Amino acid sequence: MVNHPITFEIRKNPIVYGGGHTFDAQNMTRGVAYIQDGFFVCMYAYATGLRGISPGICFTRKVEGQLEDWASETFGAQDIQRMALLPGRCFKLL
Repeated sequence: MVNHPITFEIRKNPIVYGGGHTFDAQNMTRGVAYIQDGFFVCMYAYATGLRGISPGICFTRKVEGQLEDWASETFGAQDIQRMALLPGRCFKLL
């Protein structure tokens, strides 16, 4: 399975706390997802500025199917874009 990390707009929030309270991640409306060691991994990211990711707001699930399909079903992913590097990887500007 080819692992191309993706980023996307989160349109559906699967986080529900006890009592039915939902997580409201103001401005954290981007998802960053990839496959690691047989699991789908998705972290929330800021939609503006440097688009920092939040590893504390992370979802995992055993890989079944395609990453894009999981993102669409779980997070209502829109505007899915392939990333050139894994989250957290940096490069030097020349």
